[in-house]
Amino acid sequence: FKFKADGSFVCDSYTPAGCTLTGRWEVRWGKLPPSLLLTFETSDFKKKDPGWPEFKYLGKTLEVRILELDDEVLVFKGGKGEWDWRGWKREEE
Repeated sequence: FKFKADGSFVCDSYTPAGCTLTGRWEVRWGKLPPSLLLTFETSDFKKKDPGWPEFKYLGKTLEVRILELDDEVLVFKGGKGEWDWRGWKREEE
């Protein structure tokens, strides 16, 4: 995931085929742990292979729990371990 300050994100290399997802993100701070809302707007699954099913969250919002967040690290976890993710801050390319 690459989260941008304008509230958008890009998730590249999502599958072994290198699929890309884009969308919008938002943090919900109302309870602990806070939640990260990921709304998936585009997918290139069908472009990579028309025989594949479309990404199941396309057009939907997924809510995951933020387990760690600071200047360098973001860790979140979704239901059933489907969206466990750990990312580190990288310099812009």
